Amino acid sequence: CGGCFADQIPPQSEFDRYYREASKYEGHEGTLPAHVVARFEEEIEDLLPHLDAAVAGRSAAVLEVGCATGEWLAMLRSRGIASVRGLDPSPICAERAATRHRVPVDVGDFARGIPGEFDWIVAIAVLEHVVDVDVSIDAVRRALRPGGRVFVEVPDASRFALHRDAPFQEFSVEHINYFTAATLERLFARRGFEKVVVGSRERSESRGSRVPVVYGVFERSDEVVPTHDATAPDRVASAAIRDYVEISSARDVSIEETCREIADSGRPLTVWGTGTLTLRLLRSSSLGRANIHAFVDGNPRYHGRNIVGRTILAPDELPDDDSDLLVASIGQGAAIGEALRTRVRPGRRIVWFTTNE
Repeated sequence: CGGCFADQIPPQSEFDRYYREASKYEGHEGTLPAHVVARFEEEIEDLLPHLDAAVAGRSAAVLEVGCATGEWLAMLRSRGIASVRGLDPSPICAERAATRHRVPVDVGDFARGIPGEFDWIVAIAVLEHVVDVDVSIDAVRRALRPGGRVFVEVPDASRFALHRDAPFQEFSVEHINYFTAATLERLFARRGFEKVVVGSRERSESRGSRVPVVYGVFERSDEVVPTHDATAPDRVASAAIRDYVEISSARDVSIEETCREIADSGRPLTVWGTGTLTLRLLRSSSLGRANIHAFVDGNPRYHGRNIVGRTILAPDELPDDDSDLLVASIGQGAAIGEALRTRVRPGRRIVWFTTNE
Protein backbone atom coordinates (compact mmCIF):
# COMPACT_ATOMS: atom_id res chain seq x y z
CA CYS A 1 0.00 0.00 0.00
CA GLY A 2 3.00 2.29 0.30
CA GLY A 3 2.75 2.70 4.06
CA CYS A 4 5.97 2.99 6.08
CA PHE A 5 6.68 1.50 9.48
CA ALA A 6 9.46 0.75 11.92
CA ASP A 7 10.80 -2.78 12.15
CA GLN A 8 12.97 -4.66 14.67
CA ILE A 9 10.71 -3.44 17.45
CA PRO A 10 9.34 -5.09 20.62
CA PRO A 11 5.96 -6.85 20.61
CA GLN A 12 2.78 -4.91 21.31
CA SER A 13 2.76 -6.18 24.90
CA GLU A 14 5.93 -4.19 25.62
CA PHE A 15 4.41 -0.99 24.25
CA ASP A 16 1.24 -1.64 26.27
CA ARG A 17 3.32 -2.05 29.44
CA TYR A 18 5.23 1.16 28.67
CA TYR A 19 2.04 3.23 28.34
CA ARG A 20 0.54 1.52 31.37
CA GLU A 21 3.54 2.11 33.65
CA ALA A 22 5.26 5.23 32.30
CA SER A 23 2.59 7.49 30.78
CA LYS A 24 3.98 11.00 30.35
CA TYR A 25 0.50 12.48 30.81
CA GLU A 26 0.00 11.49 34.44
CA GLY A 27 2.17 14.28 35.85
CA HIS A 28 0.07 17.16 34.52
CA GLU A 29 -1.37 19.33 37.28
CA GLY A 30 -3.61 22.39 37.09
CA THR A 31 -4.39 24.40 33.97
CA LEU A 32 -3.41 23.00 30.59
CA PRO A 33 -0.80 24.96 28.62
CA ALA A 34 -2.33 27.39 26.13
CA HIS A 35 -0.98 25.53 23.10
CA VAL A 36 -2.59 22.27 24.28
CA VAL A 37 -5.95 23.97 24.78
CA ALA A 38 -5.66 25.53 21.32
CA ARG A 39 -4.92 22.16 19.74
CA PHE A 40 -7.84 20.48 21.48
CA GLU A 41 -10.15 23.27 20.32
CA GLU A 42 -8.93 22.91 16.73
CA GLU A 43 -9.55 19.15 16.76
CA ILE A 44 -13.02 19.53 18.23
CA GLU A 45 -13.90 22.19 15.65
CA ASP A 46 -12.95 19.71 12.91
CA LEU A 47 -15.07 16.97 14.49
CA LEU A 48 -18.27 18.85 15.37
CA PRO A 49 -19.64 19.52 11.84
CA HIS A 50 -19.42 15.81 11.02
CA LEU A 51 -20.88 14.83 14.36
CA ASP A 52 -23.81 17.20 13.90
CA ALA A 53 -24.44 15.84 10.39
CA ALA A 54 -24.52 12.22 11.55
CA VAL A 55 -27.70 10.41 12.60
CA ALA A 56 -27.17 10.56 16.38
CA GLY A 57 -26.02 14.20 16.32
CA ARG A 58 -25.06 15.62 19.69
CA SER A 59 -26.76 12.77 21.52
CA ALA A 60 -24.06 10.46 20.14
CA ALA A 61 -22.11 8.20 22.47
CA VAL A 62 -18.44 9.13 21.98
CA LEU A 63 -15.38 7.15 23.06
CA GLU A 64 -11.85 8.53 22.92
CA VAL A 65 -9.11 5.91 22.69
CA GLY A 66 -5.89 7.06 24.38
CA CYS A 67 -7.69 9.79 26.32
CA ALA A 68 -4.99 10.38 28.98
CA THR A 69 -6.57 12.33 31.87
CA GLY A 70 -9.74 13.25 29.99
CA GLU A 71 -9.26 16.95 29.23
CA TRP A 72 -10.19 16.58 25.55
CA LEU A 73 -13.40 14.74 26.41
CA ALA A 74 -14.28 17.32 29.06
CA MET A 75 -13.91 20.07 26.45
CA LEU A 76 -16.08 18.10 24.00
CA ARG A 77 -18.74 17.67 26.69
CA SER A 78 -18.73 21.43 27.27
CA ARG A 79 -19.74 21.79 23.60
CA GLY A 80 -22.96 19.87 24.20
CA ILE A 81 -21.89 16.22 23.78
CA ALA A 82 -23.16 14.67 27.00
CA SER A 83 -22.24 11.00 26.51
CA VAL A 84 -18.44 10.80 26.57
CA ARG A 85 -16.18 8.00 27.71
CA GLY A 86 -12.47 7.22 27.51
CA LEU A 87 -10.12 4.27 27.14
CA ASP A 88 -6.49 4.51 28.27
CA PRO A 89 -3.81 2.01 29.33
CA SER A 90 -2.77 4.06 32.38
CA PRO A 91 -4.74 3.39 35.60
CA ILE A 92 -3.52 6.69 37.04
CA CYS A 93 -4.78 8.61 34.00
CA ALA A 94 -8.15 6.90 34.34
CA GLU A 95 -8.40 7.81 38.02
CA ARG A 96 -7.48 11.43 37.39
CA ALA A 97 -9.95 11.74 34.53
CA ALA A 98 -12.71 10.68 36.91
CA THR A 99 -11.70 12.87 39.84
CA ARG A 100 -10.73 16.01 37.93
CA HIS A 101 -13.22 16.03 35.07
CA ARG A 102 -15.92 13.47 35.97
CA VAL A 103 -15.05 11.63 32.76
CA PRO A 104 -15.39 7.82 33.01
CA VAL A 105 -12.36 6.00 31.61
CA ASP A 106 -11.86 2.28 31.18
CA VAL A 107 -8.33 0.95 31.60
CA GLY A 108 -7.30 -1.03 28.55
CA ASP A 109 -6.01 -1.04 24.99
CA PHE A 110 -6.86 -2.32 21.52
CA ALA A 111 -5.46 -5.79 22.18
CA ARG A 112 -7.93 -6.38 25.01
CA GLY A 113 -10.84 -5.00 23.00
CA ILE A 114 -13.00 -1.91 23.37
CA PRO A 115 -15.80 -2.26 25.94
CA GLY A 116 -19.26 -1.07 24.96
CA GLU A 117 -20.90 0.23 21.79
CA PHE A 118 -20.51 3.77 20.46
CA ASP A 119 -21.69 6.08 17.73
CA TRP A 120 -18.26 7.72 17.45
CA ILE A 121 -14.74 6.61 18.32
CA VAL A 122 -11.96 9.21 18.42
CA ALA A 123 -8.30 8.20 18.04
CA ILE A 124 -5.94 11.19 17.99
CA ALA A 125 -2.19 10.49 17.95
CA VAL A 126 -2.82 6.80 18.55
CA LEU A 127 -2.42 4.72 15.38
CA GLU A 128 1.22 5.70 14.95
CA HIS A 129 1.86 3.98 18.30
CA VAL A 130 0.42 0.50 17.68
CA VAL A 131 2.25 -2.47 16.18
CA ASP A 132 -0.67 -4.02 14.28
CA VAL A 133 -2.97 -1.37 12.85
CA ASP A 134 -5.31 -3.98 11.35
CA VAL A 135 -6.05 -5.40 14.81
CA SER A 136 -6.67 -1.88 16.09
CA ILE A 137 -9.06 -0.87 13.31
CA ASP A 138 -10.95 -4.16 13.60
CA ALA A 139 -11.42 -3.47 17.33
CA VAL A 140 -12.78 -0.02 16.48
CA ARG A 141 -15.18 -1.47 13.90
CA ARG A 142 -16.57 -4.03 16.35
CA ALA A 143 -17.22 -1.32 18.96
CA LEU A 144 -19.11 0.95 16.55
CA ARG A 145 -22.85 0.73 16.08
CA PRO A 146 -24.13 0.32 12.50
CA GLY A 147 -23.40 3.58 10.69
CA GLY A 148 -20.98 4.60 13.43
CA ARG A 149 -18.00 6.77 12.61
CA VAL A 150 -14.40 7.20 13.65
CA PHE A 151 -12.42 10.44 13.83
CA VAL A 152 -8.71 9.72 13.52
CA GLU A 153 -5.63 11.95 13.43
CA VAL A 154 -1.96 11.01 12.90
CA PRO A 155 1.30 12.85 12.11
CA ASP A 156 1.63 13.66 8.40
CA ALA A 157 4.71 11.80 7.15
CA SER A 158 4.60 13.68 3.86
CA ARG A 159 5.52 16.87 5.73
CA PHE A 160 7.96 15.68 8.41
CA ALA A 161 10.77 17.70 6.84
CA LEU A 162 8.82 20.93 7.37
CA HIS A 163 8.57 20.45 11.13
CA ARG A 164 11.52 21.99 12.97
CA ASP A 165 11.63 19.78 16.04
CA ALA A 166 14.74 17.86 17.05
CA PRO A 167 16.38 15.92 14.22
CA PHE A 168 14.91 12.44 13.83
CA GLN A 169 12.29 13.25 16.49
CA GLU A 170 9.54 11.63 14.43
CA PHE A 171 11.45 8.37 14.84
CA SER A 172 10.64 8.40 18.54
CA VAL A 173 10.81 5.03 20.26
CA GLU A 174 7.02 5.33 20.53
CA HIS A 175 6.37 5.87 16.81
CA ILE A 176 5.86 2.77 14.69
CA ASN A 177 3.67 3.73 11.71
CA TYR A 178 4.06 6.68 9.34
CA PHE A 179 0.98 7.81 7.42
CA THR A 180 0.06 10.03 4.51
CA ALA A 181 -3.48 10.96 3.52
CA ALA A 182 -3.47 8.17 0.93
CA THR A 183 -2.24 5.41 3.23
CA LEU A 184 -4.63 6.43 6.02
CA GLU A 185 -7.58 6.32 3.63
CA ARG A 186 -6.48 2.96 2.23
CA LEU A 187 -6.09 1.46 5.70
CA PHE A 188 -9.69 2.20 6.64
CA ALA A 189 -11.05 1.10 3.25
CA ARG A 190 -9.37 -2.28 3.70
CA ARG A 191 -10.96 -2.75 7.14
CA GLY A 192 -14.58 -2.03 6.19
CA PHE A 193 -14.96 1.77 6.37
CA GLU A 194 -16.16 4.35 3.88
CA LYS A 195 -14.41 7.70 3.71
CA VAL A 196 -16.38 10.75 4.79
CA VAL A 197 -13.43 13.13 4.63
CA VAL A 198 -9.64 13.03 4.72
CA GLY A 199 -7.65 16.23 5.10
CA SER A 200 -4.44 17.81 6.33
CA ARG A 201 -3.97 20.34 9.09
CA GLU A 202 -1.30 22.08 11.09
CA ARG A 203 -2.02 21.83 14.80
CA SER A 204 -0.87 24.10 17.59
CA GLU A 205 2.27 23.00 19.37
CA SER A 206 4.60 24.43 22.00
CA ARG A 207 6.80 27.43 21.26
CA GLY A 208 4.10 28.88 19.01
CA SER A 209 4.93 26.41 16.24
CA ARG A 210 2.59 24.19 14.26
CA VAL A 211 2.84 20.45 13.61
CA PRO A 212 1.54 18.81 10.39
CA VAL A 213 -1.13 16.12 10.74
CA VAL A 214 -3.51 14.08 8.60
CA TYR A 215 -7.05 13.59 9.88
CA GLY A 216 -10.02 11.62 8.62
CA VAL A 217 -13.63 10.74 9.33
CA PHE A 218 -14.66 7.23 8.28
CA GLU A 219 -18.02 5.47 8.54
CA ARG A 220 -18.45 1.81 9.32
CA SER A 221 -19.83 0.05 6.26
CA ASP A 222 -22.03 -3.06 6.25
CA GLU A 223 -19.41 -5.23 4.56
CA VAL A 224 -15.66 -5.51 4.85
CA VAL A 225 -14.13 -4.91 1.43
CA PRO A 226 -11.49 -7.35 0.12
CA THR A 227 -8.02 -6.64 1.45
CA HIS A 228 -6.48 -6.85 -2.03
CA ASP A 229 -6.29 -3.42 -3.64
CA ALA A 230 -5.02 -3.10 -7.20
CA THR A 231 -4.46 0.63 -6.85
CA ALA A 232 -0.83 1.63 -7.30
CA PRO A 233 0.91 2.01 -3.92
CA ASP A 234 1.47 5.44 -2.46
CA ARG A 235 5.00 6.69 -3.20
CA VAL A 236 4.80 9.87 -1.17
CA ALA A 237 5.60 8.53 2.29
CA SER A 238 8.85 6.73 1.44
CA ALA A 239 10.22 9.67 -0.55
CA ALA A 240 9.24 12.15 2.17
CA ILE A 241 10.85 10.06 4.91
CA ARG A 242 14.08 9.82 2.92
CA ASP A 243 14.08 13.62 2.62
CA TYR A 244 13.43 13.87 6.36
CA VAL A 245 16.41 11.63 7.10
CA GLU A 246 18.71 13.78 4.94
CA ILE A 247 17.52 17.03 6.51
CA SER A 248 17.76 15.58 10.03
CA SER A 249 21.30 14.40 9.35
CA ALA A 250 22.33 17.88 8.26
CA ARG A 251 20.71 19.49 11.29
CA ASP A 252 22.37 16.97 13.58
CA VAL A 253 25.89 18.20 12.78
CA SER A 254 25.94 21.06 15.27
CA ILE A 255 24.35 18.86 17.95
CA GLU A 256 27.18 16.37 17.60
CA GLU A 257 29.69 19.23 17.81
CA THR A 258 28.21 20.29 21.14
CA CYS A 259 28.19 16.71 22.43
CA ARG A 260 31.80 16.20 21.37
CA GLU A 261 32.90 19.41 23.13
CA ILE A 262 31.12 18.30 26.31
CA ALA A 263 32.62 14.81 26.19
CA ASP A 264 36.14 15.99 25.37
CA SER A 265 36.10 18.44 28.30
CA GLY A 266 35.70 15.57 30.78
CA ARG A 267 33.79 17.89 33.10
CA PRO A 268 31.00 16.49 35.30
CA LEU A 269 27.65 16.81 33.52
CA THR A 270 24.00 16.86 34.58
CA VAL A 271 21.49 16.24 31.75
CA TRP A 272 18.10 17.96 31.98
CA GLY A 273 15.55 15.81 30.10
CA THR A 274 15.45 12.08 29.38
CA GLY A 275 13.19 11.97 26.34
CA THR A 276 13.70 10.74 22.81
CA LEU A 277 16.49 13.21 22.04
CA THR A 278 18.58 12.23 25.06
CA LEU A 279 18.11 8.51 24.50
CA ARG A 280 19.13 8.81 20.86
CA LEU A 281 22.20 10.91 21.59
CA LEU A 282 23.42 8.53 24.29
CA ARG A 283 23.50 5.77 21.67
CA SER A 284 24.56 7.64 18.54
CA SER A 285 26.63 10.66 19.54
CA SER A 286 29.59 11.67 21.69
CA LEU A 287 27.19 12.29 24.57
CA GLY A 288 27.48 8.58 25.33
CA ARG A 289 31.08 9.05 26.50
CA ALA A 290 30.45 12.25 28.49
CA ASN A 291 31.13 12.35 32.23
CA ILE A 292 27.45 12.25 33.21
CA HIS A 293 26.74 12.39 36.93
CA ALA A 294 22.93 12.73 36.92
CA PHE A 295 19.76 13.02 34.84
CA VAL A 296 16.77 15.23 35.69
CA ASP A 297 13.26 14.89 34.27
CA GLY A 298 9.83 16.31 35.08
CA ASN A 299 7.93 13.04 34.58
CA PRO A 300 7.38 11.54 38.07
CA ARG A 301 7.12 8.03 36.61
CA TYR A 302 10.78 8.27 35.55
CA HIS A 303 12.09 9.30 38.95
CA GLY A 304 14.29 6.68 40.57
CA ARG A 305 14.81 4.78 37.30
CA ASN A 306 18.26 4.46 35.77
CA ILE A 307 19.85 5.42 32.47
CA VAL A 308 23.43 4.28 31.80
CA GLY A 309 23.75 3.58 35.52
CA ARG A 310 22.62 7.03 36.65
CA THR A 311 19.43 7.67 38.62
CA ILE A 312 16.80 10.03 37.16
CA LEU A 313 16.04 12.83 39.60
CA ALA A 314 13.05 15.14 40.00
CA PRO A 315 13.53 18.82 39.10
CA ASP A 316 13.60 19.81 42.78
CA GLU A 317 16.49 17.36 43.25
CA LEU A 318 18.73 19.13 40.72
CA PRO A 319 22.25 18.77 42.17
CA ASP A 320 23.57 22.00 43.66
CA ASP A 321 27.13 21.59 42.41
CA ASP A 322 29.47 22.87 39.73
CA SER A 323 28.65 20.26 37.11
CA ASP A 324 27.82 21.56 33.66
CA LEU A 325 24.09 21.45 32.93
CA LEU A 326 22.93 20.29 29.47
CA VAL A 327 19.33 21.09 28.51
CA ALA A 328 18.44 18.28 26.09
CA SER A 329 15.79 20.10 24.10
CA ILE A 330 15.50 21.66 20.68
CA GLY A 331 13.53 24.87 20.47
CA GLN A 332 12.84 25.13 24.20
CA GLY A 333 16.47 24.75 25.22
CA ALA A 334 17.26 28.45 25.45
CA ALA A 335 14.08 29.26 27.40
CA ILE A 336 14.62 26.38 29.85
CA GLY A 337 18.29 27.23 30.21
CA GLU A 338 17.62 30.87 31.03
CA ALA A 339 14.95 29.87 33.55
CA LEU A 340 17.41 27.50 35.22
CA ARG A 341 19.91 30.31 35.72
CA THR A 342 17.69 31.65 38.50
CA ARG A 343 17.89 28.28 40.30
CA VAL A 344 21.58 27.42 40.14
CA ARG A 345 24.65 29.01 41.64
CA PRO A 346 26.15 31.95 39.71
CA GLY A 347 28.67 30.98 37.08
CA ARG A 348 27.43 27.44 36.60
CA ARG A 349 27.72 26.53 32.92
CA ILE A 350 24.41 25.81 31.17
CA VAL A 351 24.45 24.44 27.60
CA TRP A 352 21.67 23.85 25.08
CA PHE A 353 21.59 22.79 21.46
CA THR A 354 21.35 24.83 18.31
CA THR A 355 20.90 23.22 14.88
CA ASN A 356 22.06 23.86 11.34
CA GLU A 357 19.06 25.16 9.43
